[in-house]
Amino acid sequence: MDSIDLLKTRWEAQGIALLPGESALKVHMAFASAGATPAADVLALYRKLGGMDDMDNAFFRLWPLDEVIKQNVKRSAAGVQFSDYMISCWNFTVKAVDDTRSEVYIDYCDDAQEPLLVAGSLAEFFDICASAEASRVLNPDYVKLNRAS
Repeated sequence: MDSIDLLKTRWEAQGIALLPGESALKVHMAFASAGATPAADVLALYRKLGGMDDMDNAFFRLWPLDEVIKQNVKRSAAGVQFSDYMISCWNFTVKAVDDTRSEVYIDYCDDAQEPLLVAGSLAEFFDICASAEASRVLNPDYVKLNRAS
């Protein structure tokens, strides 16, 4: 069982409404509207899970593709926003490194703070989210503190 399957099971147990997976065409169209091409890891994510209606117990929420389109009208140098923490206290972006892998950043949605790299791949991001140490990627203060040491 991979981390997305583990998280899906956890989210279902929390009573969160999960949306069915999307076609590769719909994912490509959503990302194209944001000026990007999704890497294979993003396509695989959205084929498994089309997003969440509510945030989970860790205050994370994966956006449905229609929200990805709405939230990415203003383009970010950090990539395509695809999820948020605590009702958009900050958002997460994916940025394709190559055709297969995307990095994940915290996007503060302001010009005062640069986006913060939190995971070198989408798989790493969700592996950590599925672990007991989700704050390693969800909390920017934790990320910054551990980079400094």
